[in-house]
Amino acid sequence: MPSARLLGVLITLAFLVAFLSIPLALWWEKRRPSSYPTQQEALEAAGVTSMAEWRRLRTEDQEAADTAALDRAEQAELDAEYDAREAAEFLAQRAQANALFHP
Repeated sequence: MPSARLLGVLITLAFLVAFLSIPLALWWEKRRPSSYPTQQEALEAAGVTSMAEWRRLRTEDQEAADTAALDRAEQAELDAEYDAREAAEFLAQRAQANALFHP
């Protein structure tokens, strides 16, 4: 009987901790969003220093900042794709040279 009571207390405590951690998790996510870890860099590249400043901008300026940030992200993706292609070509040439000179 005492083990069942202890189990009940532990389950209650687990639910209580989970329930109380929800507001803390929401507060933490609002302070430091995890969905866009490089958001600050993108905003700074667009000429905006913080999200609070972005919220104060006119709609057209917000759109311009967003477009600049998206353009920067797209360019970074294209650069990474180019670098990967270049590295693959280098490795293919290296493998071909190794096959010719080290049979």
